[in-house]
Amino acid sequence: MTEQMLQELGSRFGLALDWGNENFIPYLKELAIRVVNYENSQSILWLVIGIVLIIIGIIIVFLEERCVINGDGFFTLIGAVLFIVGLIMVCF
Repeated sequence: MTEQMLQELGSRFGLALDWGNENFIPYLKELAIRVVNYENSQSILWLVIGIVLIIIGIIIVFLEERCVINGDGFFTLIGAVLFIVGLIMVCF
């Protein structure tokens, strides 16, 4: 069954390799590990960006509510939008 899956993978990518070769299987495992590591690092990056946006949004809203910056509610809107976008990025 595994041999059939590897043959199908080879036909989709146009590879004509000896899938039973013992030197190729470790390469395939290493490639799978690299793909998983790439996905994990990409997820962590989006999580950090989302957290930074949440913090910036909270700071902007806090500063306008304390009258440190005056924008007639504009900065509160911007802060709320940043907070919501950051929250969406963290949750998904």
